[in-house]
Amino acid sequence: MTRPLRSAALLALCVLAAGCGRGDRATVEGQRFSARAVANGDDRHDFAVTVRQRGAALDTLRAAAAQAGINYCIRTFGSSDIAWTVAPAVAQPGSEDFVLTGRCLE
Repeated sequence: MTRPLRSAALLALCVLAAGCGRGDRATVEGQRFSARAVANGDDRHDFAVTVRQRGAALDTLRAAAAQAGINYCIRTFGSSDIAWTVAPAVAQPGSEDFVLTGRCLE
């Protein structure tokens, strides 16, 4: 299975799995993360996800951020479709937080 397909399958399983990505938590490959998605500005379609890094790999941080973003869009608009606007190739050096922004699509 290719890496993008494997990542998509993992995200789909996490969305369906009970207890995965509840509230302000995300679980990826057995690791639990503090992950929070909040509206970014006046338009609630735009949001920012913050994940506490804790030395995790970039792919793991992206998966945790995706869980939080998906949960936000489903709770807010009933859809899991997202257009990610920021996808850094590396985590922010010296920061404890990994941040992605996106827009919920209806």
